[in-house]
Amino acid sequence: MRKLLALFSIGAAFFLTGCPSGPTLPPTTAGGGFFVSTFTSFDLAPPVIAPIVQLKLTWKKDLPGAVGNASSDNVTTNSAGVGIVNNGRVPATWNFEWVFSLVGPCEGMSLDADAKEVNDDVGLLCTVTTQPFETATASEMPSYGFSPDPIATDGSSGSEAFISGSGFNTQFGMPLVQYFDLNGNLVAQASADSVASDGTWMASPIPDISQLSDGTYVGLLSNANSSGGYDVVGSVTVVVVPPPPPPPPQCGDGGRCIIMCKQQTAPRRWKVFSGGIITTLG
Repeated sequence: MRKLLALFSIGAAFFLTGCPSGPTLPPTTAGGGFFVSTFTSFDLAPPVIAPIVQLKLTWKKDLPGAVGNASSDNVTTNSAGVGIVNNGRVPATWNFEWVFSLVGPCEGMSLDADAKEVNDDVGLLCTVTTQPFETATASEMPSYGFSPDPIATDGSSGSEAFISGSGFNTQFGMPLVQYFDLNGNLVAQASADSVASDGTWMASPIPDISQLSDGTYVGLLSNANSSGGYDVVGSVTVVVVPPPPPPPPQCGDGGRCIIMCKQQTAPRRWKVFSGGIITTLG
């Protein structure tokens, strides 16, 4: 009788606890992290920034070379619609669910999307249709690339930014790039000076970023519209770094010098490498 009761207890415990749900998470490592940008479109009009959206992120699977943390996360986007996923697993597939939105029909929407690399900006769009009745669908915004990557605050990276993707046009004027920090503040902007005829890239002057702190920013990409304003087409991550270190000193004859410090002899000696010949000076 005791054996039967014991078996019954084990079976009941298994029934109540059930099997583990969801995939087994990979071990956490350093080196991950990405961003999300949230947008809303009404009745198929161009997207607009959707601020203060709370998202639940659930890891689905790794892509080759993944690093970072696969734990579920809750992220709220700022006034510029940008949220930070600290050390989030990349490259990897995640599920994104709208938990709270200022646009009610978007709540409960979800989709799977890939965070392709460190500092990737995953654009999420909730499209609301109001006729004949209110419905919402979720989709991913087009992805864009920014070059040079990174850009230095002293201008040494060049004077022109190139952004690849899709959807750029000049029908009503040149596209615009607006640079936001991760607090949602607009810190710089520049209009394009050239655009591909097929809309797959645009180029614009790099604005003065000499006063910016190094770190990650988000570029909001927009086309000019017929009303004199701009329609959002997407967003891209922009990484800003300090000026590079100065180059090593050059010898008078053009060869490179290496300072050789000797404790037992003279305080400094120079070795000059020029024309395949090593000459010791000092």
